[in-house]
Amino acid sequence: MIVLALLWADPAGAQGVRSATLRLDNDILALRGRGAPADYDYTQGLVVGVELDTAWRWMPGRLPACSASGTEPCLRTRVELGQRIYTPRRDAPTPIRGERLYGAWLYAGGGVARESARGLRSLEVELGVTGPPALGEPVQNGVHRLTGSERQEGWAHQVGFEPGILLRFQEGWRRGGGAARIEPAVRVELGNVRTSAALGASALLGRGTGPYARLGGRREWVLRDLFLDGNTFRSRSTARKLPFVSEGEAAAGFRAAKWSAEYRIVARSREYRAQPEAHAYGSLVLTVAR
Repeated sequence: MIVLALLWADPAGAQGVRSATLRLDNDILALRGRGAPADYDYTQGLVVGVELDTAWRWMPGRLPACSASGTEPCLRTRVELGQRIYTPRRDAPTPIRGERLYGAWLYAGGGVARESARGLRSLEVELGVTGPPALGEPVQNGVHRLTGSERQEGWAHQVGFEPGILLRFQEGWRRGGGAARIEPAVRVELGNVRTSAALGASALLGRGTGPYARLGGRREWVLRDLFLDGNTFRSRSTARKLPFVSEGEAAAGFRAAKWSAEYRIVARSREYRAQPEAHAYGSLVLTVAR
């Protein structure tokens, strides 16, 4: 995907990497009360991405790349590598009926977004694999060995190998200005990994630099989720997916001229019938600009 981005980019305008972002998702990072931390459902994610200081040949209007201080319409182009890991709530050497299977998604992705004072329109693609090549078992059990946690026994029955594609389109509108604004948005995902549609909104409090906070929510209609429905042509999953899922998010962070840091907590309602309650995870996001 990185190679494709460089081929499509305009060599005359290419300036390399504008910023780099590292995001870590884990349910152990979620705020919680007493008791052991969660280690199931969407339990771990890692994304490393870069924003490119370039315009793309095929985009109409040849808009410039976005800058930190610009207010005119501009383009953001991004490439990333990532992994997401899913596990059942009850670990066992053989699958438990109704529970989700172990599974992982290892992918390379990229996207382009048109940003203006009125809103943001983006198109992203992820290409990757599930099954043993997605490295879910060695990553999770490797971390568990380092932290002294118990080994997870069910990876022998994980979602099988399958090449995957995920296309994601999002349209957002900005209402308000200054230090506070509201951003309604719609999102559509298509592919054998996930097919869904969502409607939501977020409220942002903060200016270009300094502290900020964000609160948002969305309602999703999920037609397909490979990590609940199982492989496309030969599924071993017994989980019964729920078609409608709600998600809430709260975030706080700080932006400086050359870096930003953010903590967010995300809570999702039940996604399958055997899931007894909502699941929450936390994220740490660090961005460093050139």
